[in-house]
Amino acid sequence: MKRSEIPTPALVLDVAALDRNIARMASFFAEGVCRLRPHFKAHKTPAIAKRQLAAGSCTGLTCATVGEAEVAAEFCDDVLIANEVVAAAKCARIAALARRIRVTPAADSYAGLAAISRAARDAGANVGLLVDLNVGQGRCGVEPGEAAMTLARQVAESDGVTLRGVMGYEGHLQPIRDRADRESRTRKAMQGLVETASALRDSRLPCEVVSAGGTGTFDIS
Repeated sequence: MKRSEIPTPALVLDVAALDRNIARMASFFAEGVCRLRPHFKAHKTPAIAKRQLAAGSCTGLTCATVGEAEVAAEFCDDVLIANEVVAAAKCARIAALARRIRVTPAADSYAGLAAISRAARDAGANVGLLVDLNVGQGRCGVEPGEAAMTLARQVAESDGVTLRGVMGYEGHLQPIRDRADRESRTRKAMQGLVETASALRDSRLPCEVVSAGGTGTFDIS
């Protein structure tokens, strides 16, 4: 088939370049404390996600929506939903997933926590939760420090859910072209997240993992 004959829209890629990039990422993360959690929304393609998982250095996948998580659950047993989910119907779908796989959405409010907790109890499931912190983007997330710790304690005390740590997304800094400036501002933005993660460790709250992942693509235990 010629490119002119391919019906659009269509995903067209250089498989050799794809495999080379996947292998490079897996190799880079193989030795350190971080593990990859590739974002399914980047390509929305199970075949590519399976290649990423098979290459190694991955703890699972990240998804943006419940629908993506349901697709990923067919071939991956550990899925993070890097968004807050509050609608009752979608919370019920997450609870249904939690009966089959390890699924971890985010929460940044008591209302969101209560919705997930209720759905999990109704389904007889247990859903992991990450407390989402606002690290400067201002789109979502509770403030680092005491506000985040208060919500973490509420998660730990709620039925049907398990506290799995904290997360943050410094997406507002990605467009900065100068690398040194971007790195400096990113470290400053993530400082509150790292400090809150340390406070969570010191608190001795029941917590499976402390995940301090920028861009939702890697886990730090």
